[in-house]
Amino acid sequence: MFSPDQLVVVIPREDIESGDLGPVLEALNSCFVSPERARTAMGAVELVIEGYEHIPTELFEMEPVRHFVRRLDGEFPYWLYFLGLGGLSLRLIFGCFLPPFLDEAERRQQFAHRLGAVMENRWLPAMSDVAAFAGLAAAELDARTASVFDHYFRSSAPAIATS
Repeated sequence: MFSPDQLVVVIPREDIESGDLGPVLEALNSCFVSPERARTAMGAVELVIEGYEHIPTELFEMEPVRHFVRRLDGEFPYWLYFLGLGGLSLRLIFGCFLPPFLDEAERRQQFAHRLGAVMENRWLPAMSDVAAFAGLAAAELDARTASVFDHYFRSSAPAIATS
C-alpha cells in the first residue's frame, strides 16, 4: 500500500516460505518509477512481515525470514535510502545479517564487524546510486547517511534484539 507519506510493504508468511520475491520486489521497485517518486520515498518505506505473530522468536532469528531477506537484499540493496528510521524494518534487515541468537554482549561485538563490510561494499554504494537517480544534492545524501548512522549505529546497535 502506498500513501504520499509512506509505503508499507506487507510480506506474507506464504511468500517467505515459498521464496516468492516477486510481490515485494514489485512494491519496492515502485520507488524507482521516477526521480520524484524516489525522493518522496526516501525514509518512507516500512516492511511488515505477517504470519509469525504467534511465534515468540525474533523474526530475524528465524531461518526462513533470514534466507528471504538475504535473497531480497541481493535484488534490492537500497535499505539505507528507503527504509524509515522510526520503525523496525532496518533492525530486521540488520538482524538478518548478524548470527542468530546472540546475547547483548555478542551483538555489540558482532554488529560493526558483520555489518561493516555489507555497509561499505553494498548498502552505502546502493544508497549513493539511488540518491543520484533521485537527483539528491550531496548535502541531502550526507544528511541521510548521518541520520542512519546516528540512529542505528551509535544509539541502537546493542538494542537490535529488542526490535
